[in-house]
Amino acid sequence: MTQIIKTTVASVLILLLPACYKTDTGNPEPAPRRTVAVTEVQPTNAYTARVFAGVVQASERVRLAFAQPGPIDAMHADIGGEVEAGMELAALEMQPFERRREQAAAGLRRATATFGEVQQRHTAQAQLVERGVFPRLQFASTASQLEAARADVEAAQSGLELAERAIREARIMAPISGTVALRAVEPGEFVQPGQTIFEIDGDGALEVVVKVPAAVAAQLSPNTRVTLENGAITADGALLRIGERQRAGGLVTVEVLIGGSATGFAPGSAIEARFTTTPQAQGTVDIPLAAFLPSDRVDEGAIFVLDAKTNRVKRLDVVVTPAGGDVLETRSIAPGTLIVSAGVRFLNDGDLVRRLPATAE
Repeated sequence: MTQIIKTTVASVLILLLPACYKTDTGNPEPAPRRTVAVTEVQPTNAYTARVFAGVVQASERVRLAFAQPGPIDAMHADIGGEVEAGMELAALEMQPFERRREQAAAGLRRATATFGEVQQRHTAQAQLVERGVFPRLQFASTASQLEAARADVEAAQSGLELAERAIREARIMAPISGTVALRAVEPGEFVQPGQTIFEIDGDGALEVVVKVPAAVAAQLSPNTRVTLENGAITADGALLRIGERQRAGGLVTVEVLIGGSATGFAPGSAIEARFTTTPQAQGTVDIPLAAFLPSDRVDEGAIFVLDAKTNRVKRLDVVVTPAGGDVLETRSIAPGTLIVSAGVRFLNDGDLVRRLPATAE
């Protein structure tokens, strides 16, 4: 019986041994909780290429709308169709506008006739006043009637001009030659003034619209090298405009002109824009995206720094800048710092870890 008890105790001790080990001082410590990959951060290269998605559009794009409300009678262009400057693209139902013009023209005829009658009477009375045989007070009344009739003619002329202008505005004419990029309505629909009917991409230069983080936009300049890639087709680009920072995500709209003939690039196609910039400041280092724990702000978060002597990690808040691809830049740590590059989501501050052999020193 004694032999059986000794054997059982020995077996239990053997099972418990893997759960602890001794340090150099002989004190047992818990086994590492997690196995993680570790990376030694390196200084950012002198020139960094950042790649962002962009969309090609015509440098000249016009949005067309009616200035008058009404139902659409005809549409003369389709998406992708070629148009020439001066070509009629759409028209509202013209009957109401033509009726308004006829009414205005009739009003002008009546006002003109009345003015002629009053003017003739005024002329005759003026001759009588000169001979002293017509009351001046009555002549003054006729003169007032003449001025009122003149004002009525001018108002009627303005009304006719407005009616004719409304007829012109009931048609949409192509202001430039190009391609129809958008056809927003169909015949029979009732449209309001200013409602988009067509968008026309002008013939000529193309540009790329890219949204980049505000920190990247701050590093861009007219000398920034831009390479545009559409599959196997590449072209150089030149910065046109850098917009204002948007609230959502802190993004900035950047417009890049496509150099050369822009062959192989078409409006609406998605491409990659590569911006080659210098680091934001000296002391910047690269960290892998997988090492970063994001926060509510796109440029703030945390990483885990490894103490090589104790194999414990320390959570460190950092500010980062996207460097393109799966790389971030930061000034919050020094070159040579060891950081956890895989497994960060399962760590807590002060955790004891085991490094993968491939990244061990």
